[in-house]
Amino acid sequence: MPVMRPPSLLPTLMSTLGLFRHAHRGLAEPAQMPCIERTLPAGALDPKWLKAYCACIGLPAVPQDCLPPLTLQIAGAPLHMAILADAAFPFPALGLVHMTQGVSQSRAIPADALLSLRAFSGEARLEKRGMSFGLITEASLHGEVVWRGETRALAIDRSRQSVPAVERSSPEAIAATAGKPRCEVRLQVPEATGRHYAGIAGDLNPIHQHALLARLFGFRRA
Repeated sequence: MPVMRPPSLLPTLMSTLGLFRHAHRGLAEPAQMPCIERTLPAGALDPKWLKAYCACIGLPAVPQDCLPPLTLQIAGAPLHMAILADAAFPFPALGLVHMTQGVSQSRAIPADALLSLRAFSGEARLEKRGMSFGLITEASLHGEVVWRGETRALAIDRSRQSVPAVERSSPEAIAATAGKPRCEVRLQVPEATGRHYAGIAGDLNPIHQHALLARLFGFRRA
């Protein structure tokens, strides 16, 4: 049975180094967002990787009958990195801000399912702080799309002097503007979580690794 091997550290590191080539690329509104696409052929997720991923997110065992919803988003990380490092990608890849993440799934996906992955760039939009763009990931089983992830990220235009530094609202401020929530959950996440997660997910974004590195990109904490 073919095995899909999502993110291994060395290939992802090489892709990350490719991002530095575009780190100083200027931010300009593209006439049209180029369609950049990458794919992975059909295969089952590596059981060892899947076990490590589930342990990282707090699951004691791999659910055999249905993958955790964001598993395939992480499995597609090498495709995302390849898109951001592509010469046709119009924005500086380092310092991007993850704005929103949506996931839709049409059926339960077993842990040993033979899935093919496809990721491609989406629509670019002018925002108050710069330009945002879409990054779409799809997983197909026997030719049918059964899972879809939609990411929107922001490329900040730091040349605009009126643009304030990136700040995160406090939970209290969010609650005051959002109205009464159905439920409330507060998580205490250890500082080393990003580094542990990087080894599993192949997410070598320096913003997520350490507070000192995050400050270099205008963030107060990792």
